[in-house]
Amino acid sequence: MSSKKRFVTIEDVSKIQYVEDPQISPDGQWIAYVQMKANMMKRGYDRNIFLVAASGGAPFQVTFSGKDTTPRWSPDGKQLAFVSARADKPQIYLLPLQRPGEARSLTGHETGAVAPEWSPDGTHIAYLVSSNASERAAENND
Repeated sequence: MSSKKRFVTIEDVSKIQYVEDPQISPDGQWIAYVQMKANMMKRGYDRNIFLVAASGGAPFQVTFSGKDTTPRWSPDGKQLAFVSARADKPQIYLLPLQRPGEARSLTGHETGAVAPEWSPDGTHIAYLVSSNASERAAENND
């Protein structure tokens, strides 16, 4: 039995899908993860968030902008905070999972916001914001 060898094409590479940043729900029943795949039209990658039952089964997509990363479960497992660059700069969004629909933007920082982390009681979300160069210059002149 012989197999015919061939070169890997751009089309082959564009079909590869990567899994990033898997996060297990607090009850251990679900896994949220980022699916990254090539978008040849944009000459870049699309990143969307998917959920899959920890016991197996078909995953389902919960974000669709192509610019979504860093899913973080609320302590009660009812919401996902995540980062999205759908409005140019990355911002923190919140997606209710019991009534799926459009995610709600929580931040609107000029320089963007990243790395969301829930407080243990689920009432706050901490995140990082980069100061811009003009703010740093003003602080240094004071």
